[in-house]
Amino acid sequence: MTYPRWFNDRTPTTYVPPANTLDPRYASCTTHRIGCECREGHWHENVQEYRLELSYYQKAVTQIVGDHPTYGSDDEPLCRCTGCQIVRLARDPKGLIAAARAERRAAEKAEVEAEERRRLDYDGSEVPF
Repeated sequence: MTYPRWFNDRTPTTYVPPANTLDPRYASCTTHRIGCECREGHWHENVQEYRLELSYYQKAVTQIVGDHPTYGSDDEPLCRCTGCQIVRLARDPKGLIAAARAERRAAEKAEVEAEERRRLDYDGSEVPF
């Protein structure tokens, strides 16, 4: 990601901060001021690690909870299993579980529709064994 920066005479320049601590600018930093290269590298690396941990959390929870009525609805009562209780206590940041469920349901629906299309495309000229 590039950030526009300006010199005192308002001449624009482009600055690309280090993406992680493997950047050569990280090793060459010796001043350690507030906006230095090593702190930028650490910050970007931490953000990447947090995103990875969040994706692991989402995958684990969607495998454990599955299609349980975690929050309940008009049709189904609130699920009382341990996995659903943990999800409710964790407050499901950013609705990750609902998004994963919707994605899985869309994939299942597409699979069913494809099977239905294959079934309807059969012209009956051969015996399907």
